[in-house]
Amino acid sequence: MGWVDSDDILAPTALEQTISILNNHPKVGLVYTDYQLMDEQGNLHGIGQRCQIPYSKERLLVDFMIFHFRLIRRTVYEQVGGIDPNFTYAKSMICV
Repeated sequence: MGWVDSDDILAPTALEQTISILNNHPKVGLVYTDYQLMDEQGNLHGIGQRCQIPYSKERLLVDFMIFHFRLIRRTVYEQVGGIDPNFTYAKSMICV
């Protein structure tokens, strides 16, 4: 299952690349991408601030590192019980 926020544009290769990671690494359950800042005219302004947070399991949820495109293995999604619709930000997600 993948999510793209309603105000985001997904890079043409993002889905293919994230699926490839899940297919080639069976123990990986979640893949997320970096993001670039874009203005109203579509001009790119570099990598977003949260992309610069060094990954660690301990900081994964605390630093909200995966608010951009994320792809989760369905078995993992089902194992954790999906997304709680009572979470404010869960309501704005669109499944792809």
